[in-house]
Amino acid sequence: MLHFTLCEYTPEKSSTALGKINFLKKNCTSFKDPSIKPFLDVFENGLIKIKKDYIIEMKKIYSVEEEFHFLVPVSSCDYFVNKIKQWISNEFANAVDLSSCFTENQKIDMARLGINAEERLTMSLVISNDLISNTISKLFIADDVYSTGTSIKVYKNKIQELFNDKIEFSYGTLIKTQ
Repeated sequence: MLHFTLCEYTPEKSSTALGKINFLKKNCTSFKDPSIKPFLDVFENGLIKIKKDYIIEMKKIYSVEEEFHFLVPVSSCDYFVNKIKQWISNEFANAVDLSSCFTENQKIDMARLGINAEERLTMSLVISNDLISNTISKLFIADDVYSTGTSIKVYKNKIQELFNDKIEFSYGTLIKTQ
């Protein structure tokens, strides 16, 4: 499985645009709060470079003409999710977004669940029948924050349960926090 992470978080990187992602994601519901604006500004000022770096890494896995499927796991913060989907869709003409095939029957806060996160996400994840109508040979899972890898693991396992065919999985994340 090929994968990449743009930034491994350390306290020294907390002031960088990518270093702001975890903080912003935790405060996603309050982006309109004026105290969040300086953090959001740092991220948005770095967005052109972040997008460029993300696409460069993806092009190491897929050619721009290649057909593949991708998904961004259900997130508590659509701000980053929507950016990633847009980047992939704009750069890879034959990429098929499957993100809408996944919902959660209850909101899962992965960061606070600790060792129970995998079990809770597995039970909560709902897969639409629309997914089964696809022929998937290559699947890219694009996650914004990688903490323990639980989201990627659960999505991969659930999809493998549905498809007996061998699927080539890859993933990419903006930031790894642990």
